[in-house]
Amino acid sequence: MYGYNAYTWKKIKPATFLMSGIVPNAVIIITTVPSLKYLVAARNSAKRVKVSVPWQGAFTVVLTATVYCLSTVPTMVYLVGSTFVPEDPIAHDQFNFGLLRYGTFIGMIIITSNFFIYTLTITSFRRYLLSKMGAVSTTFLSLNTSSGTADAGGSTENRAIALI
Repeated sequence: MYGYNAYTWKKIKPATFLMSGIVPNAVIIITTVPSLKYLVAARNSAKRVKVSVPWQGAFTVVLTATVYCLSTVPTMVYLVGSTFVPEDPIAHDQFNFGLLRYGTFIGMIIITSNFFIYTLTITSFRRYLLSKMGAVSTTFLSLNTSSGTADAGGSTENRAIALI
């Protein structure tokens, strides 16, 4: 079984770890800090003119960045730990399939969790979703009752596509 043991792969492995493990987390952290500074400055400016500014933006930024950084930990452990796994094919396969599968699963959770983070923290996003769900459900109900007949506004199929 070929396990990327060639000399070239041993030289590329640190660069792979750097590019896929450290650089994305550093970018997230580097972009989160100025965003939070900007949001705090906006909050302070709003306080001076006696206007309340909700902390939804700051909470969303921090929560999204934290979930992302935590979700990359299993993949980083895999990249570091794969150098210490013995050359035994069974141990290597168990390590690869176990930790890599777990890291991939956690990576998919970050994609899903962003929707829930935005839904829970941003009121305007919730209102937008509710308005779109109402429009789509109304269109599908009218599609069901009209049996696909065209009216003055064009075909019902075109209206459904335009809403989505």
